[in-house]
Amino acid sequence: MRRAQYKRVSGVALMAAVLATCSALGEEGSGQSSRNTLLAVRHNAHYIAPPGPGENWQQWLAHLRSYRQKRWGQQRAAADSIYEREDLEWMAHNFVCGFIFMYDRAFWSPEERQYRVAALCQDAQREFGGFDSVVFWHTYPQLGAGRRNQFDFFRHMPGGLSGLREAVREFHRRGVKVFLPYMPWDVGTRRDKDPDEVALAKIVAAIEADGIFLDTMRQSPQQLRAAVDALRPGVAFEPEGHPEIDEMRRCGGSWAQWLRPFPGIGVLHLKWLEPRHIQHQIRRWDTSHQDELAAAWINGSGMLVWENIFGSWNPWNATDRATLRRMAPVLRHYASLLSDGQWLPCFPTQVPKVVASCWKGPDVRLWTIVNQSGEKVEAPILEIEDRGERFFDLWRGVPLEPQHADGKVRLAVPLERFGAIAALQGERSPPAFSKLLEGQQREALRPVAGPGDDPHVKARPVVEPKRPPKCHAADPAATARMLRVEGGPGEFVVRHIRRECGCYPDPGTPPEQWRRFLKGNPHSETMEHRVTVTLGAYWIDPKPVTNGQFEAFLKATKYTPRCPDRFLDHWGGSTCPANLKDEPVVFVDIDDARAYAAWTGQRLPTEWEWHRAAKQHGDSFHRSEVREWTESERDDGHTRFVILRGGCRYQAKGSHWYFPGGPQPIETHAKFLRLYPGLDRCSTIGFRCLGRIGIRESAGINRHGVANERVVRERSSEPSRP
Repeated sequence: MRRAQYKRVSGVALMAAVLATCSALGEEGSGQSSRNTLLAVRHNAHYIAPPGPGENWQQWLAHLRSYRQKRWGQQRAAADSIYEREDLEWMAHNFVCGFIFMYDRAFWSPEERQYRVAALCQDAQREFGGFDSVVFWHTYPQLGAGRRNQFDFFRHMPGGLSGLREAVREFHRRGVKVFLPYMPWDVGTRRDKDPDEVALAKIVAAIEADGIFLDTMRQSPQQLRAAVDALRPGVAFEPEGHPEIDEMRRCGGSWAQWLRPFPGIGVLHLKWLEPRHIQHQIRRWDTSHQDELAAAWINGSGMLVWENIFGSWNPWNATDRATLRRMAPVLRHYASLLSDGQWLPCFPTQVPKVVASCWKGPDVRLWTIVNQSGEKVEAPILEIEDRGERFFDLWRGVPLEPQHADGKVRLAVPLERFGAIAALQGERSPPAFSKLLEGQQREALRPVAGPGDDPHVKARPVVEPKRPPKCHAADPAATARMLRVEGGPGEFVVRHIRRECGCYPDPGTPPEQWRRFLKGNPHSETMEHRVTVTLGAYWIDPKPVTNGQFEAFLKATKYTPRCPDRFLDHWGGSTCPANLKDEPVVFVDIDDARAYAAWTGQRLPTEWEWHRAAKQHGDSFHRSEVREWTESERDDGHTRFVILRGGCRYQAKGSHWYFPGGPQPIETHAKFLRLYPGLDRCSTIGFRCLGRIGIRESAGINRHGVANERVVRERSSEPSRP
């Protein structure tokens, strides 16, 4: 790889002028005069401040170069630097990373029972200009619902590790790298026989992954690089938190998440010190990403595209997607220039509130431009020395006609929010550059969908659950051991923490207020549901169904689930051990539970039927041995989820990120995401059955033969789920 040469600036003659520019805001390292440094740079941990009013740009740039040499010069020149490794060079070209929530239908089709890699990549190309990499996200917010650990989640995905390996290979065939996440906070679930770094390295090698995303971390565990390199070289590390400068020696990239900016667009601190260190801008819950895109564009860095946030759909709008489609081809075409060229940040422009960066190579100059004025700019933006170059408007893919005067060139482009200009030496354009122009021309002509006609942002409403299945009146013999629950209206109040996965809007909530229920931020905030429901009378089991009862069902029906993975895994075979017969059955998914209930002529209770029974019968309604499936299932077209009721005996300890375990109050519930039976079957989830009151016992039976349940809600223009 060609390396840029950076000039060292020295001399005590500059000291007084430099110290005069020193700012107290967030200074560290060479930015503190008390450490007898020669130069000072205004910065915090995340950004370097642009030049202040009246500050000389050339002098400011000299300060930045000296600061970089002092803080990072030796590490950059080190022979063992990860940035000098050929197997890790790809990371500097990793501009667009897609966050793949593996529970999303875009990745796994439960109907077709297959990974949808080809379709996902095609969608990414159409909507975002394609992904350079993806992060597979598989655990949180489910981790801790049972004893399986974060590595088990990979093993229990559809097809196991070999199935995931084929999905990874399909991404590779399409030029997309794959990151796997590591959760250091997973200390309270089942322990592997290997230390975490070894278990993770084995998973990475088995799946043939290319990177590790270090969740919640600012650094890489010291033993992880050696463990991974021993099994699969070329694996990049990227922490979620902002790493310390020295940590860049082990991490070739990092998230630029919720960074503290200076007024205007500053210079990414780590990217300036090491231009080959890629940073991915992300503010996951924002509904507009224009500021993140601007920061990435002006710094020649990357973006994280994240729409399914742990089960809540927060899509990118059409304008943001169109912006990224214009940015990504330019960033990829000039990837080597952006990592090894001469970077001139905060390049002077001729228009107030228009900012630019310039990168210089032997025969090319590139400017990325952002207009912060809020108004379209037609006036010349740049005035530069005349070198006899040819100029191009890269945002629109067309040549520019410069204005020449007094050895200078003035360049104007129709500038709305973003722009780019390239200057090329010579009379002929390389084929790849001509192809770039053609693509930018097509994208410039592509219509941008309006808010009301953008199919990408659509999601089904999840106000109402799916309708429960039919069931017959409870058999008189069965009701002798069941609890009768009286019907009538009632308001049900449920409180639970958001857990970053949100929940469902209460019936009657206006659509414009749905986001306060769907949004999962902040994690530990308590959200409250108040739902008014009128229920008919019904019978309900006093306890969850036992292993012995479920075994009788299997013998009578020869039931075999379509997907048998981890079905009754705790039995250790086809028959139930004697010591488990009276324990609640677990390792059954909701369809297994429904099959049992249908065999008895009953069904699962809704969450409100469960709630009322628990309230009316107190200690006679046994709960908190296992969580319980309910007929409160929803699907927004991206993520399927079921509301679980009750607590359980098991509780993963050591982190507040775990699925809530242990006994739970009646007035709480949990959102459980569905992906695949082998993963949905859990050591802590069982069920109980509900029977309808016979017609002689109650006149409140609806025409479907289901215990009458009416949700009182306000009129809404949005249709309810059928």
